[in-house]
Amino acid sequence: MIHVFNLLRLMDNNNHSVSPGHDAEAEVNIRGILIFLVILTATVVMVQLAAGRLIGCFENAAAKRDERATSQREEASIAGSRAYFPKPREQVSPHDDLLALRAREEKDLHAYAWIDRKTGVVQIPIDRAMELISQRGLPVRSSTNGAKLGPSSLELQQQRARQSTPPGKEEEK
Repeated sequence: MIHVFNLLRLMDNNNHSVSPGHDAEAEVNIRGILIFLVILTATVVMVQLAAGRLIGCFENAAAKRDERATSQREEASIAGSRAYFPKPREQVSPHDDLLALRAREEKDLHAYAWIDRKTGVVQIPIDRAMELISQRGLPVRSSTNGAKLGPSSLELQQQRARQSTPPGKEEEK
């Protein structure tokens, strides 16, 4: 107990001297320190190698994406330069196709054009069509099948019902 008290007193005085007969080198395990350093070095090297491989994989994936994007642009220019492209015809640039479709539809909505010259059917701009409908109202038929081009769908259904009923049933009505 006195020995422990002496050690504590020595530590409190910041005197790190060791008691007589104590070997300081015996406490330091040189072999353990060397094993630790070897394991630490091996771990650092393995982490560096793994990080290098991972970066290489990311670079390869990015290069493949760039290559695909470049080939798609080349296909679009090839498809646009030929008058005939072999079947099946793939949609090379869907975004550009959608923009072209919307531009065509927008032009059709705001333009005059002939639909059928023989019958006098024309296409008018949507704004003008809305004006005419608000002025005149929607067209209404005076009667079904007014031109009598043939029986209406209701008349056809009634005829079929009469044809399919047995003769005895009609007389009972």
